[in-house]
Amino acid sequence: MSIFKRAYNRLSFDIRLQQAKQRVGRSRKFYHYHIRKTGGTSMNIAFLSGLQSEYSGFEMLEKLEQNHGHLLHVDGQTFSGWNERVIDSGAFNYAFSHYTMQELSVPEDTITFTCLRHPARRIISHYKMLRGYREKNIDDACRPIEDPWLGSSFQDFLTRIPKEHLLRQIYMFSSSFDINEAAQNIKQLDTIFTFATLPEQLIRFAKQHRIALTLRHTNKSISQFNFTAEDYEAACRATKPEFDLLKQLNLLDDV
Repeated sequence: MSIFKRAYNRLSFDIRLQQAKQRVGRSRKFYHYHIRKTGGTSMNIAFLSGLQSEYSGFEMLEKLEQNHGHLLHVDGQTFSGWNERVIDSGAFNYAFSHYTMQELSVPEDTITFTCLRHPARRIISHYKMLRGYREKNIDDACRPIEDPWLGSSFQDFLTRIPKEHLLRQIYMFSSSFDINEAAQNIKQLDTIFTFATLPEQLIRFAKQHRIALTLRHTNKSISQFNFTAEDYEAACRATKPEFDLLKQLNLLDDV
């Protein structure tokens, strides 16, 4: 891409961002701290579908992925994903990303939420996702970085995956992996969803905020790899700090 094209794109996005901020104004905003393998994509699709009526949630997600700046205005609502500038500016009605809380400055008037999952099952799901991509030769964007984490076994994976991904449910809310800090930051969110009770919680959330949300499970792991009891125990040991976090949040029995 030429320097002129990059400059044009930056200017074009700056204009679109200012227009989005004016459109959104003081209308309600939802922000999702999306932790991978917690049902987050299914939640995003539910919101992307429920807050507008022109496209399906899947179509909206695809449009966001393809759009320069990941910023869309549809049916009177503004949507964004994976864009720190948009999120910090509050130029959205619904937005999500994998950025940590420390990397963002989400406006105070935003309705914020996340979803937490049983730590061992979450990391097993991450492994099965990556293994499935390799087995089916799926060219996902994460593969160049994450494929080497697989090694030759699940035990290899647990030693190779970076700590900020292994313990993402802590790292998302504490860059120093401080359980107390993470718990305090999570408690500041408007809603804490849990993977095991997500359908019921989403129904209550939809009624509370008067929006239509339909949950459809997506991004299912495609690998048929069978885990042993030893693998499960290893996953529990590796993610023990997250169990401690959930215990502090009184959510250990809910995930």
